[in-house]
Amino acid sequence: MFNIAVHGHFYQPPREDPWSNAVLKDPTASPAHDWNQRIASECYRPNCAAKVLGPDGRIASVVNNYSHLSFNFGPTLHRWIEKEDPVLDLALRESGRKAIAQCYSHMIMPLASAEDKKTQTIWGIKDFEYRFKRRPKGMWLPETAVNTAALEILSENGMSFTILAPSQCEAVIIDGVRKETPYGKGLDVTLPYLCRLPSGRTITIVFYHGGLAHDIAFGKLLENGDRFRDALVGAIKIRSEERLLVVATDGETYGHHHKFGEMALARLFERLETDPEVRLPDIGTFLEDHPAKFECVIRENTSWSCVHGIERWR
Repeated sequence: MFNIAVHGHFYQPPREDPWSNAVLKDPTASPAHDWNQRIASECYRPNCAAKVLGPDGRIASVVNNYSHLSFNFGPTLHRWIEKEDPVLDLALRESGRKAIAQCYSHMIMPLASAEDKKTQTIWGIKDFEYRFKRRPKGMWLPETAVNTAALEILSENGMSFTILAPSQCEAVIIDGVRKETPYGKGLDVTLPYLCRLPSGRTITIVFYHGGLAHDIAFGKLLENGDRFRDALVGAIKIRSEERLLVVATDGETYGHHHKFGEMALARLFERLETDPEVRLPDIGTFLEDHPAKFECVIRENTSWSCVHGIERWR
């Protein structure tokens, strides 16, 4: 028995005109009215009812990918969806069993003041509670940009975990012995790690599989759902119910960045759901059942998308 979680980070920047509070027509998004509408038609809506084709090329089944995904929707994007597409909004709310929160406005947390860090976290939690009618267990840091101060704020406000890239792990501590993991080298990403904070608080860090995430986002894994499944299952070297393989990418990967990517994702979930050896838990519940036994030390002021840490946003 082993566990797999596929996480999608869905976000668009606020595009509303400040005078009219409407998203204006954008010719670069043609044939759609604007980029929000275009990405919604290519990704957000198709993932509610993604098609799986049979051997004859006909539709064999339809899968709601959100019911299987671990995901977060940026609050400003979800606000637009609530206004412009109530049907999609309802589908997301009803499918959000595995959803986690996100800092409210995609602020790079290590560069924010202490007060702004607190505001971003609390507003993100409150927005999540409004939409999903429950308190989130975890929170997505924008661009996975992290430092100890950001983790302190998350932990202080009751967030039990966050997801980071393997390159953001400086070292792990196993049975009291520190082992360096430069840029994720030698890091076992199928184990959760406890991060001890200066305040005495803790937060669990879940590191996603960097190689698989890269192949999903920039490679050809989404050309075939069966190959997608084989790649994930094949990456699990130790099969144990105490281990969790996580892959995390932009949610827009599935349909917008990769046309028909939502279909490969649907096929993946269909295959995994029928495999008696695989579970697709929500990350928060998995961590409650299998709390971290080892510790980690994060690389300060790093992110998943900047080789210079967080310098691109200074």
